[in-house]
Parts: sequence; C-alpha cells; structure tokens
Amino acid sequence: MAADHTRIPRLIFIVQGVLVAALGVAGLTQGQHRPLLDNQQPVAAVLGLHLSHVHSLILVAAGALSVLMPLVRRLAGWWAILQFAAFAVLFNYGAAEPTTLGLDTPSHFVHLGLVTVAAVLGLLLAAPHLGGEH
Repeated sequence: MAADHTRIPRLIFIVQGVLVAALGVAGLTQGQHRPLLDNQQPVAAVLGLHLSHVHSLILVAAGALSVLMPLVRRLAGWWAILQFAAFAVLFNYGAAEPTTLGLDTPSHFVHLGLVTVAAVLGLLLAAPHLGGEH
C-alpha cells in the first residue's frame, strides 16, 4: 500500500480551520450588538484583532471549509489554491487600503500567515507530482 502524502497537510488544514473558526465565533459572541452587515465598524477585539460581524462570519466560513474540504483527499489541493488566492487578495487589498472593510494591521498579518500556510501545504500536496523519480 502506498504512503498517503496528503495526511499531514490535510491534518494541518483541519487544525487551522478549527482555530480560524474559533476566532470567528469569538468575534461574533464577544462583539457589541450592532446591525449584522455593518462591516465598517469593528465590534469585538479578540487576540488583538478588531473584528466586525462580517469579518467574523468570513472567518467562520473559511474555518468550516478548512475543516471540511480536506476530508475529501482530492479537494485538499483545490482548497489550498482557493485559500491562497482569497487570502492573497485580502492581504494585498488591505495593504493598499489599510482601513477598508474595518480591517487593521494585525488582520493583514493573519491574512499573510494564511497565504503562507496555503502555499506551503499546496506544495506539500503537489510534491509527488512535481517531477523526480516516481
């Protein structure tokens, strides 16, 4: 039986998903009560991040996808690509417009960290297919 080279990257995605979803849930539960879609106003401070309801919901959705997608081995690579693209856009947009969408500097570094995790795990998932001896 061949070794499963996707086991560790998929496990890391699942752990990342739990942590990101927990951050989003904390932002939703600890926040002030304001209209749900008021995305310009941070309503909670969690671990130094100022989270709005929309940002918290996005974190919960990304965390849930990070837990569910790697459960299907073929979707893990696609999730790495999608996560890389989505968080790279958020990071670059945040670097260009720092206070847009109620995001702050620590949020941009979280996005950069998630981009890095997605890139590394994507390469780990693709490593057996990148050449060399088979």
